[in-house]
Amino acid sequence: MHYKLGTCGSGYTALIKCIFALDMPNRLKMAKGFPELVEVVNRYNNERGYWEDLVSRYNQEYGCNLIP
Repeated sequence: MHYKLGTCGSGYTALIKCIFALDMPNRLKMAKGFPELVEVVNRYNNERGYWEDLVSRYNQEYGCNLIP
């Protein structure tokens, strides 16, 4: 979530950009160390409505509407 807001650190941002850029065999290897991040990227890329649902749950949990 913070990645999309531009509020996470540069190392974290670089990691997420790397996951997006990887092919599937290497993404599977990356998932051994960062399973949650890889799952989010995979779901973002493959599930219609996933991002909107994630944004809704984030805004509901944190009581804000930072992400429309």
